[in-house]
Amino acid sequence: MKTAVSIPDDTFLAAEKLAKQLGLKRSQLYDKALKTFIREQEDRAITEAINKFYANFEEPPDPFTEELTRRAILSVEWED
Repeated sequence: MKTAVSIPDDTFLAAEKLAKQLGLKRSQLYDKALKTFIREQEDRAITEAINKFYANFEEPPDPFTEELTRRAILSVEWED
């Protein structure tokens, strides 16, 4: 999909330089950057949900239990 966005000149120039260094087209760089940002936000929401769940316990979970919880949360579709 084509779209137009406004970004500061210095951000644009830095992105152009990085895309050239990585051998990517501008749209490929922006796609990768947005996907990374979106994934980070999803991970943050998952971590917050896990922390909220375990806040009710006196002891922190063991790594196995924490991983099971993370996988369970990932299998649920989030609605805002």
